[in-house]
Amino acid sequence: MTRVLVRGGTVVGPASVFADGHVLVEAGRIVSVGPEAPEAARAVGVDARDLYVLPGFVDLHSDVIEREIEPRPNAQFPTALAVRELERRLAGHGITTMYHAISVAGEEFGLRSHDAARALIETVREQRGSALIRTRVHVRYEITDRPGLPVVRDLLRRRRIDLLSFMDHTPGQGQYHDADEYHDYLVRTYGIGEARFGEILRAKQAAAGGRHEIGRLAAMARGDGVPLASHDDDSAEKLAEAQAWGVTISEFPMSLQAARWAAAAGMAVCVGAPNIVRGGSTGRNLRAVDAIRAGAAHILCSDYYPAAMLHAVFLLAGDALTLPEAVAMASLAPARAAGIAHEVGSLEPGKQADLIFVRMWHGLPVVAGAMVAGRWAYRVEYGCAAEPDEGERLAEVAWSPGARGVPPDRRPGRASSASEGRRRAARA
Repeated sequence: MTRVLVRGGTVVGPASVFADGHVLVEAGRIVSVGPEAPEAARAVGVDARDLYVLPGFVDLHSDVIEREIEPRPNAQFPTALAVRELERRLAGHGITTMYHAISVAGEEFGLRSHDAARALIETVREQRGSALIRTRVHVRYEITDRPGLPVVRDLLRRRRIDLLSFMDHTPGQGQYHDADEYHDYLVRTYGIGEARFGEILRAKQAAAGGRHEIGRLAAMARGDGVPLASHDDDSAEKLAEAQAWGVTISEFPMSLQAARWAAAAGMAVCVGAPNIVRGGSTGRNLRAVDAIRAGAAHILCSDYYPAAMLHAVFLLAGDALTLPEAVAMASLAPARAAGIAHEVGSLEPGKQADLIFVRMWHGLPVVAGAMVAGRWAYRVEYGCAAEPDEGERLAEVAWSPGARGVPPDRRPGRASSASEGRRRAARA
């Protein structure tokens, strides 16, 4: 397939929505985007009526690969199998570029050990040539892990890292407000005993003063063009230190004030899509939507739940943002932060044709298809496997986003009857 003409859908560009638009693709790249479909001889036609056409999502931070490898404690699957199986699900969630967040955190166990991290990184890179979507490596380095320094240096030297972030889970700051919270996390996740917990805590506290080494590591990454991120920022001092290292992305700031500090400093602030869908943090931390409404958050990532990306976009489109603005938080903004916006992240001529096709199904957005470089990576038909009784009404959806940037006849959240469901299935 070398020439593709997508037409009839609601095409979402960087700043505009074309209600009956088109996207013309040639040799895997976008040739034109606009309201009226051009004449395109010898093009394969894609009928996008009743669908939104969006740029593929760029996910800078997701550690869901860990749960794909080990869905239950001590129940591990082969890494190569897990990577390949996960990418099919990611395409179905509209994620066409995934930065797998892989931790180098030697004081932790299992998949976050040095050996496990190396093996996973190599597997992701080995499969790139035949991958269904674009896969990248985001190394999360725990800065209190001194033995991990040479591991990260080696990965940088061998150009195995596409994004590097610095995290510090020492209790008393950041994600864990006190030692009890950190203790509960380690016991719940790894089942460690009291003696081992004491050793880990003392090692973290002792390593807290060696941060000058992180500056040298950051300089090495910058020299190779690897973008840098900080994690769980909670103070002006921590943000200033991160800036001194050359960090340009602030992930999951702990408070609205911290998000504002990061944004004012010119950093791209990343918040979790699950936080948007759930209506808040799993801890006592920032509500992501508050930062977005304050203009202090720019990027959505899936964090631990890839399905949340699409739902967060449509929730925001009916509340805090226009549809192009919400879409950009999951596509163009992360692409810019990662330095790849010249290739992906928006529907613009010259860019790679990474497209997702979204249908409103029973009041919720679902991905009906995804293209990567103009080739189908995912397609599915949503129909009626079993007809409900004529008098039965489908359950009304809990949320109902409004009109900003969304065509009135296609807004999510409308109650659907059984007959309406059949009409939608017939149109599909």
